Amino acid sequence: MSQHGLVRLFSLLDGNRNGVVDRSDLETFGARSGGGVPDKAAALWDSLSTLDVDSDGVVTRDEFVAGADYDAVFASTAALHASLFDVADADDDGRIDRAEWRSLTSALGIPDDEAEAGFTAIDSDQDGVVTRDEFLEQVTILVEGDRDLAAITVARPPEHT
Repeated sequence: MSQHGLVRLFSLLDGNRNGVVDRSDLETFGARSGGGVPDKAAALWDSLSTLDVDSDGVVTRDEFVAGADYDAVFASTAALHASLFDVADADDDGRIDRAEWRSLTSALGIPDDEAEAGFTAIDSDQDGVVTRDEFLEQVTILVEGDRDLAAITVARPPEHT
């Protein structure tokens, strides 16, 4: 994987946008999301913490880029988002409708207008529901694509307050 892809993945994981990834970035996201997400977030931190070469409790962008196995971290990130999909799919029909989406985004503290824009962007076939494939495709696009991650809040952990 290119350095560009690693930097984008790091940016996605840096939930409070402070330039480092620490346990709280993932714990906050997991706690707000519910379901099996906290366990996946904890597992992702366990994996990332091995990159903390100076043992200061945070992973800097340089540490991440120097030591991350992109495929392993991306797989953990995708698993985290798959769990998030499962939490949002309250009726277990394999799809997220607008009401389910709004319930999730509200719990994550995402404003209504951003939540609606996110739903519309993810619902690639515009059928009014988000499938697991559509959802996970967007995770890949966020990491590998050209979209500005600083403007994305739907698939990112919310900022710490």
